[in-house]
Amino acid sequence: MRWQCFGGRRLLAGCAILLAAGGAAGQISARRTVEGVRRQSSHCSAHLRRLAVAVLMYARDYDEMLPPMGSSERFRAVADPYVRLARVRPPCDGRDDPYTCPAFRRPYVPNRRTPRFPLPVHFSVFPRPARSLLLRDARRHLDGTWGVAYVDGHVKRLSRLPPEGLR
Repeated sequence: MRWQCFGGRRLLAGCAILLAAGGAAGQISARRTVEGVRRQSSHCSAHLRRLAVAVLMYARDYDEMLPPMGSSERFRAVADPYVRLARVRPPCDGRDDPYTCPAFRRPYVPNRRTPRFPLPVHFSVFPRPARSLLLRDARRHLDGTWGVAYVDGHVKRLSRLPPEGLR
């Protein structure tokens, strides 16, 4: 069977090359999209880690009291000197606001089930700081994970949100 296009010229090989190039371009753009999503998740984790370290620095200076986290404005005002001092790996981009998720530009959500929630809380209120949620993403990322910072300072990417409250 002969393939003829454009005024009688046989372009079977040319059509195959064009189709292959289109498929490769689609793979490249899909790969770039996946890398972009991973990069955003990594930046989000770096922001959460930076905030968690800043909260621990604040607690060390204020007799183990965590900063007030009732509103993002008040938290920002209290924690900002510590956030600027906190250095984490991978480093946060200087243009990004560390108080918001870089993927959605929404502020991180604090654990609202702590006693005396809007007021400062003593570190000892959390029986297991490694399992008690401190901050989390406001929305699930495109890769299906949530960024979660714990009271002890570590950060995880989880497919399901852990329950809030004391654990």
